[in-house]
Parts: sequence; C-alpha cells; structure tokens
Amino acid sequence: MVDTIDQPSRSRVLALVKGKNTGPELLVRKLVFSAGYRYRIHVKKLPGSPDLTFPRRKKVIFVHGCF
Repeated sequence: MVDTIDQPSRSRVLALVKGKNTGPELLVRKLVFSAGYRYRIHVKKLPGSPDLTFPRRKKVIFVHGCF
C-alpha cells in the first residue's frame, strides 16, 4: 500500500488523534457508573494504561473505539 501523504502531513494528522476520553470510552464510562460500579481511569502503573480499572475486583476494561 502506497502512502499518498508525505511524512510531515501524516505526522500532523496523527497528532490530532485522541487517545483518551473518546466518544465510545465516555459512553462505556457513563453506563458503568450508572450501573453502580466505581472505577479509576487510565492507571499508568498497569501495562497498557487501561481505560477503566476496578481495583477491588482486579479487573480492567480497554475500550477500542473509533479514532
């Protein structure tokens, strides 16, 4: 596959891609919170910095949404 955009332009475009607080992530957070679960977001200590972390339950959620 040939890239049709030069490297500086591609870099500018990808710099605008959000990594946190995306639409799908906010939707999941709203649903989880309304269900009564409490969580931490983007815990840096864990591998991959999961989107939602439930420390007491030792569970995490990664939201792979649109970009």
